[in-house]
Amino acid sequence: MGGGRGAGPRLSIYSTHRGVDRLGALARLTARPPRGIFRRGCAVAGSPSPFIVPPLHLGYCTNIHPGESWPEVRVNLERYLVPVRARIAPDRPFGVGLRLSGESARELAAPAVLDELRGFLRAHDLYVFTVNGFPYGPFHGRPVKEQVYLPDWLEPERLAYTDRLAGILAALLPDGLEGTISTVPGAFAPRVTGEGDRARMADAMLAHVAHLVRLRAETGKHVALALEPEPCCFLETIGETVEFFQRDLLSRRAVAGVSAIISACASTRATWRWSSRIRAACSTRSATRGSAWRRCR
Repeated sequence: MGGGRGAGPRLSIYSTHRGVDRLGALARLTARPPRGIFRRGCAVAGSPSPFIVPPLHLGYCTNIHPGESWPEVRVNLERYLVPVRARIAPDRPFGVGLRLSGESARELAAPAVLDELRGFLRAHDLYVFTVNGFPYGPFHGRPVKEQVYLPDWLEPERLAYTDRLAGILAALLPDGLEGTISTVPGAFAPRVTGEGDRARMADAMLAHVAHLVRLRAETGKHVALALEPEPCCFLETIGETVEFFQRDLLSRRAVAGVSAIISACASTRATWRWSSRIRAACSTRSATRGSAWRRCR
């Protein structure tokens, strides 16, 4: 969504499948980031001095290390990430791809624990720009197979978990920087048995988009959800992913649903403004699919 340059709304969900990420329309119901973002200073969470955000992040993702609780995540950050940063980026801020399980996300929802993480990042000149929200539970050192997708987007806990991750990431993101959360491609394919399941997954993702819009209105932080198509999953191929976006996530019904959720839950004047902008962006769409896509991308 969102037409030309400026502050047109964009939807906040996209696919990381090669060749599909231009469909990033759905996850950008928030305003486009300021032009020149990679040339100006942005403050790292709590850092006293600004830094220049590069066009590409140099960082380290923690999902390669086992660790489900916040204390285990903290140990991994100290044991692995800090030495890596000292070796390859000793004189500049270093990016973190933070993997958080369902357990550690619940723990970091506590303000005191989140403040502890902020302090650690500040002390070591680190910043979080993306969160791995794909595996909810343990997936190291044991067979997981299709269990790695559970809970999936058919289950309420996947939405609750991803909402928690978005709140954590919004609290950690440097000002002016977009953040992303990776997630499962809907569900393991055999679990999706009909149109009802497909609609349930789409509705849950759209509910998360509404949550991201509220976060954007209340915090100024832009967070997007990134779907990761995989073999044997509901979203596996480019064609399947494009079709799901066009039919289920970018339809008139989907846009109206997101707007209704935002309006019903709006707690700030800014959130109401976003809801109005979403409705205005899509209220005059052409009846043809091509025109609708151009107007609401």
